[in-house]
Amino acid sequence: MKMMKKIALFCVTGIILTQGATAWAGNAANGKRIYGEDPKACLECHATPKLFMRDDKKAKNLANLETWVRRCAVKAETKWFDSEVRDVVAYLNQAYYHY
Repeated sequence: MKMMKKIALFCVTGIILTQGATAWAGNAANGKRIYGEDPKACLECHATPKLFMRDDKKAKNLANLETWVRRCAVKAETKWFDSEVRDVVAYLNQAYYHY
C-alpha cells in the first residue's frame, strides 16, 4: 500500500510540474515580432542586447523574467494580453536567458 501511495504521489507531482511548464510556454517567434515592432514598448529602453548579457541580470529565473516584462509593458502602456507577455518572455528566454 505504501508503494502505491508513493507511485501516485510521483505521478501527481509529474503532472503538476508538466502543467506548470506548459503554463509558461509562449510563442518565441511571436515574442520576437512583438519585441521588435513597437519601439516604445521595448526598443526605446532595450535597444541593445548587451542589456540581457550582463552578469548582474535583474531577472534570476523565468517567473522573475515575466515580472520584469509585465512591469515594462505597464510602464510603456502596451496593453498587451497575457499571451503576448508570455510570448515576449519566451523570446527573451530563448534568445538570452536560457532558464
